[in-house]
Amino acid sequence: QSSPTNWAWEVRVSGADGKKFLFEDIGKHHGKIYFDKFNAENFTVSESNQKTIQEIILTNENFSFQKVSGSYTDSINKLSWNNASFNKKDQFFRLDSFSFKPIAEKAAFAANHPFQIDYINFNTGRVSSTGFVIDKYLSDETLKINKINAENVFFSDFRDRRVARQRGIMKFLPSTIIKKIPINIAIDTIQFAKSNVVYAELDDKTNKT
Repeated sequence: QSSPTNWAWEVRVSGADGKKFLFEDIGKHHGKIYFDKFNAENFTVSESNQKTIQEIILTNENFSFQKVSGSYTDSINKLSWNNASFNKKDQFFRLDSFSFKPIAEKAAFAANHPFQIDYINFNTGRVSSTGFVIDKYLSDETLKINKINAENVFFSDFRDRRVARQRGIMKFLPSTIIKKIPINIAIDTIQFAKSNVVYAELDDKTNKT
């Protein structure tokens, strides 16, 4: 009697398009990731790598995606991106715009916090990077990038000084805050063009910004 044959399967994909994908209940804040559209190219799905998207990217040297637009929203913040593209072989990443903002408006945000807190908005125009080693991030959470170019970056920070500052909390310098980011970062160069940073306070004595 012959033994049963163990078949191995593999699917090669030259291009795949998708629209309006929603993933819910992500992370401790039960966020939602919404993909308005995307296009992925040059990857193989097989019996050995089909469990996660990380495995698919790690095992496909020519993997790339284009025209990826979408957003991530949870109970606290919303992030949006437009027309992102990535080529693993060339280690190149680009997007047309990115934005980050709190869900609550400024007054409601301050009212929901008993102590002083920064109300931060951040958005960009085109962002591109070279030397983006995605395998490094997927394997040990190290964000390794040679160079980032960002255009039309606008960063705003607002603080209501009429609210009491929380005692016993040390306000860190920017360099210390960067070190507290929960992933390893290895970026050689960051260049900004046509960018602005705005900081405003609502004064506790004059009630003016």
